Order: sequence, then structure tokens, then C-alpha cells
Amino acid sequence: MGIKQTVEITTMIGRVKKLTALGLDDETIISMLGITKEEFEEIKKYSAE
Repeated sequence: MGIKQTVEITTMIGRVKKLTALGLDDETIISMLGITKEEFEEIKKYSAE
């Protein structure tokens, strides 16, 4: 994985954490970030670590 991909993933994890902290539900976060449900589940898995 390249540095650019790592930065993009880290940024997305941060965004998901912030939006989750605001109390938004999963479907709202998915639509706001323009990602698929599968990508969202993958990001949540990483953000839990």
C-alpha cells in the first residue's frame, strides 16, 4: 500500500470517527462520505483498532 492510500484511509477513518461521535447513523455517514456499505464496514473495523 502506498503512502497516498494510507493517508486517504487514515483521513477517512478520522471522518467516520467524528461523524459517529456526532451521533449520526451509519446510513447517513455512508451517504455523506459517498462510500459503499462494504467500504464503511472496513473503515469501522480499522477505526476500532
